[in-house]
Amino acid sequence: MISPAPTMVMSVRELDLAKALCRDVDDLEPDDFHVDDESSKHRITKKAIALCKTPCPIIHDCFNYGYANNLSGVYGGTTTTERETIRRRERKRRAAAL
Repeated sequence: MISPAPTMVMSVRELDLAKALCRDVDDLEPDDFHVDDESSKHRITKKAIALCKTPCPIIHDCFNYGYANNLSGVYGGTTTTERETIRRRERKRRAAAL
């Protein structure tokens, strides 16, 4: 599982999208990474995550962008729920360190 980097990509302009594998995929559209339709959510999300883990050369930056900006959808091969879990774990870790 990816974890947040100390220096996070905070702006989409900082992502090198030209290197992103999801940029030019025939059977996936950008909206497939942000599916609201529950009936197709699992199938499309699995496909989007698999593409990210091909591996994509910007997977870490993409994850950090989604994590830092608390975005919904697939970013860096993780779902919104997975990033929320990582966020909770990080809060607990920081609290225990105090």
